[in-house]
Amino acid sequence: MGTQVLIIDDEKDLTATLKKYLTRKGYAVTTCANGKEGIDEAGKNKYALIIVDIRLPDISGVEVIKTIENRDDKVRFLIITGYSIVGETSDLIETSKRVHGYIFKPFKPTHLEEKIKEILSLL
Repeated sequence: MGTQVLIIDDEKDLTATLKKYLTRKGYAVTTCANGKEGIDEAGKNKYALIIVDIRLPDISGVEVIKTIENRDDKVRFLIITGYSIVGETSDLIETSKRVHGYIFKPFKPTHLEEKIKEILSLL
């Protein structure tokens, strides 16, 4: 089984595309459509990387990251967003040792894969 990756994003087409692409590249991918589901899933399984959208339908991606970060001291995060990085999100990126940047939507799966490899090489 490949490296465990969790994607938390409410865009079902995007998560389906990314899961298919990354699975073909050897990753073990789980997807969640909202923050609460993502937090619950991260509590059940150990992930090397969690990819989180900042704008989720129930709670913010920042809150998701902070909650999971408090429970798991090894997981790494990558933020994906269609919005500018400001305020609380910017502060999180600057202060968290486990948030390793962001990618703006729309992006190519190959770009995401490159970023994943870069983050996982830091482990």
